[in-house]
Amino acid sequence: MTAVAPFSERGKESGVTIQGEQRGQAVVFQARAALIATGASTGLLVRMGLLRQAPPVTLAARAYLEGIADLSDHMHIRFDGVPLPGYGWVFPLSDSAANVGAGFLRAGPATRHLPGTPRAAFEAFVQTAPLRRMLAGAHSAGPVKSYPIRVDFATAPTFGERTLLIGEAAGLVNPLTGEGIDYALESSRLAAWHLAGALARGDLTRADLEAYDGLLRQRFQRLFIFCNRLRDLFLNPLWLNRMVSAATQRPDLKLLLTDIVLGNRDVAEGMSVWVVLKTLLALLLR
Repeated sequence: MTAVAPFSERGKESGVTIQGEQRGQAVVFQARAALIATGASTGLLVRMGLLRQAPPVTLAARAYLEGIADLSDHMHIRFDGVPLPGYGWVFPLSDSAANVGAGFLRAGPATRHLPGTPRAAFEAFVQTAPLRRMLAGAHSAGPVKSYPIRVDFATAPTFGERTLLIGEAAGLVNPLTGEGIDYALESSRLAAWHLAGALARGDLTRADLEAYDGLLRQRFQRLFIFCNRLRDLFLNPLWLNRMVSAATQRPDLKLLLTDIVLGNRDVAEGMSVWVVLKTLLALLLR
């Protein structure tokens, strides 16, 4: 997809023109509305004027490794050897194979001190002592692949002229975990339901577009604000070890934080964003 622009009939905006390429040939489609699901690619959104510039992103790289001895069925999340805020992971796929990777947020005043590429962060992570022990004798089942991840939903646009954005095109990837498939599916369902209703009424007005944005904000905004603040406040060398220690001492708080981040519990359920963060901060300052 190279361009999406509204078109009018009899002076009234009635649809969009979509230009792109298919098998190397230019193609043009006209439709009553468009859904944009371009992932982390922002070129189209910038050309449409929805984004003034590409937003800060998380950079990640991963590889599939086989022949790992004594691999448990537990996911491993590590912060040593990875730029903060960020983390490294080992996600078991079988009793001897795993998805191994590392990711970090490339933003803020410390950007110039971060690795130049996600591949460099991956290589540094797998060379840490714990990973060398875990992966001794393992071999690669494919190339290392790297990619940007948009995590900016809290401030990202979600619609344009007769156009709705879904999934990562709307920044819907968790700022802490990097998880986004469930958000993509849920936003797709919301967009389809909302768009079907609007078109059945015979029009897609500015109010309809803003109502879609309102649905997404109602569902995800508090979660993203919470995760952004948790990441920015505590995923740094000063607080990280204290936070892990506090979570170990308070299993109830650890479970609460995990459930909120994974979307299993509403951040507003009994505790506001600031109450949760202040409770955690009080533990760290003991």
